[in-house]
Amino acid sequence: MSNKDEANKKKGITTADIARMTGLSRATVSAVLNRKPGVNPETREKVFDVIRATGYETGMFSRSLLSQLSRMVIVLSPGISNPFYHQFFEGIARTLEPEGYHVLFQHTWWGEEGTMPVLERIQSYGPAGIIVHGSLEGAPAVLDFGVPCVGIEADAGLRAHRVSFDVPKAAKLITDYVIQCGHRRIAFLAGPECEATRQRKVGIIEAFVDRGIELVNLVVRYNCDDPAHGYQEALHLLQTPETRPTAIFCYNDYCAFGVYRAAHDLGLHIPNDLSVTGFDGIEVGELLGPPLTTVSIFPQRQGEEAARLLIRAIRGEIGPEPVGVIIEPKVIIRESVRDLADVPSGNGHDHACHTDLAIPLDGAAS
Repeated sequence: MSNKDEANKKKGITTADIARMTGLSRATVSAVLNRKPGVNPETREKVFDVIRATGYETGMFSRSLLSQLSRMVIVLSPGISNPFYHQFFEGIARTLEPEGYHVLFQHTWWGEEGTMPVLERIQSYGPAGIIVHGSLEGAPAVLDFGVPCVGIEADAGLRAHRVSFDVPKAAKLITDYVIQCGHRRIAFLAGPECEATRQRKVGIIEAFVDRGIELVNLVVRYNCDDPAHGYQEALHLLQTPETRPTAIFCYNDYCAFGVYRAAHDLGLHIPNDLSVTGFDGIEVGELLGPPLTTVSIFPQRQGEEAARLLIRAIRGEIGPEPVGVIIEPKVIIRESVRDLADVPSGNGHDHACHTDLAIPLDGAAS
């Protein structure tokens, strides 16, 4: 650095100084400093190199924070209460932090009122990369930030690197298992009417069709993606013995917590009176009484794979053309599903279904 540059470092420098030192126009430097979309990542990094070297300060960031800008990763997620996200976040943090990255988890409220403030705040942080989980309205706008992006269960319109799993396949696997245990009257407590719910329905319907079961035996109720709504809908479904389902497939394991409570309040035994399955494979499902049968999509591994993919993108080991990592779902058979062909024994509490089923082991990412 020249003597002039050293002097500027002491007295503070202007955008014109940064433009001179980088060989860029003042307009380009201003675009970088104001986090405007469409800036080339190499250009952005060139400006931040000068910022770190000179100690230049913007109105928002201190020197210590500016020195870390290119080491920050932002994780956008639509939920934080579901234990699924805790395991997902843990996978990300355990992978990124040893590599020197700082992780910021941003709970997002997308929509007319929430999208722009969230995007503006994210952009102002100047992240090294972004991980987007879920079907987030407005998420494609993060691609305009000019930093690497990884999507998980994100909309197909998000042209980013991606960690994914076959949702219909996962739903079909768990439905096949329930049907093989003799169940025909099945309720699906679905989430909101979105793509994730639609894909689960596709898998369930495929299982019904393949097994020759009429769809009239399938009852679907929406907006049951948490314990409170799962509880209310289960209460409604289970009150009439003549029409209640013999098995409930929950949108996620979190919803199943509410179904267990509803069964308890109605004096129903799981699995003797009602079989219950989840979807996600969160750890606390094993602690329910009885332990929850579910199909695991490995939340912690999703986070780990997303973080590894993002690191590769940040380091330039993969180009802008989207790269995909696929995680194979796996049915976790526990004790919450009864085999209806089972002959009751004395105590009536040992009829969990352990049907032999050709279920793939959790696959390595590919």
